[in-house]
Amino acid sequence: MGKYKHFKIKTIKDWEGEYWDAYEERKTHTGIRVYRGWPYGFTAKDEGVSPSFSVILTSEMADLVKEYKVFEVAKQLELSLSMVGKFRRLLGIQRNFIYRNDPWILAHQDELLYDSLETLKAKYGLTRPQVYQHKIWLAELVDIPVRKKLRKKQSEVIQEQWFQANKQQLNGLTVQEIVEKFDVSVFIAKKFYNRIQQELDEFSFSEKFQNDKQEKRQWLLDHQEELLNSGKTVAVLADQFQKMPGEILRAKAKLREILDIPKMKVQKEAWFALHQEDLLNPELSNEDLVKKLGLSLEQIFRKKDELRQRLGLAKHKDRVQAWRLENQEILLDLHLSVTEVAKRLKRSEKYIIKNRMVLRKFLNITIEDQKRAWVKQHQQDLEQLSISKIQEKYQLGRYVVQGYRRLLVTMTQNETCS
Repeated sequence: MGKYKHFKIKTIKDWEGEYWDAYEERKTHTGIRVYRGWPYGFTAKDEGVSPSFSVILTSEMADLVKEYKVFEVAKQLELSLSMVGKFRRLLGIQRNFIYRNDPWILAHQDELLYDSLETLKAKYGLTRPQVYQHKIWLAELVDIPVRKKLRKKQSEVIQEQWFQANKQQLNGLTVQEIVEKFDVSVFIAKKFYNRIQQELDEFSFSEKFQNDKQEKRQWLLDHQEELLNSGKTVAVLADQFQKMPGEILRAKAKLREILDIPKMKVQKEAWFALHQEDLLNPELSNEDLVKKLGLSLEQIFRKKDELRQRLGLAKHKDRVQAWRLENQEILLDLHLSVTEVAKRLKRSEKYIIKNRMVLRKFLNITIEDQKRAWVKQHQQDLEQLSISKIQEKYQLGRYVVQGYRRLLVTMTQNETCS
């Protein structure tokens, strides 16, 4: 975010009913509004959240994506084709419907895994998305790694031919020796070195994949306390295990799946049900909640806002404004000290000072306006009664009464001059 501060415009729902905080709004030439923002209650400072805004797929936009073709949607929403394509994937929309044929998939599995996309297009008329869909179906029938790259480009084919021709000479060499002998980069040398090591392995490709899968599962189980219950941030865990933050997030998700732990959404609902009474208790200050729930002050504010959103209650700022107006007479009383007002309203002095200023700004008045109004209202007493009588009647100090009398003289002179 840098030195610039973003301001939330509103909270909206996406096509799945999830809440988002919208920071940017743009009206297209067709009248549809496109919003950008982050998931509700999150900002770029939170772990796992993109530093840039995401385009929010609203129900109105989802209906448009379902009805029109990619180019038409991109034109109407004024978005890129890749963004519209992302929306179609989210909505489960395929360009051309294809039927699953398991016998055909098994019979052509080698071609589906290793032939180029151009070859498959020429032989069977399959598009890129259809080829990858067939690969997903194949992974359900035989044990193959879905995400592992198997298909080779032309440059990789040439590189593989060179490797096969020089394999015997590469055997037994270190990375540095391969660099010096064949005049290749360190990256290529490491790649060839690893290939030699893999070929010396006793495991077949499928067995090695299954072994790696089991090792990863065991690693997750061995470190489940650290990953789920240590209270450490993703960044700290990534540094500890020498992994990327994304890998840690995926590891946590996989571990919850293995241990059959409810998803975060279910956990969140259970947490709110358990702590709803505390969050809505007016007797507990935010500082008390920080100690009791073990959260930061910022997290307490977010939890309260989200709970009120869930329960359909007024937002915090609306409730505070209602409180100001309800206690307007005491808050703006000229003759009560801040300490007395704080004691009566059961708030801190700092809170009273801040809300006095906000209320005066909302009512568009100043202290001087209030004083002039008081003098005008009690002008007769100020002119006819003695200072001591006014003190006794209104419970004011001597200097306050003298100040009011001077103000009355000034006001009278100004009226005479005008």
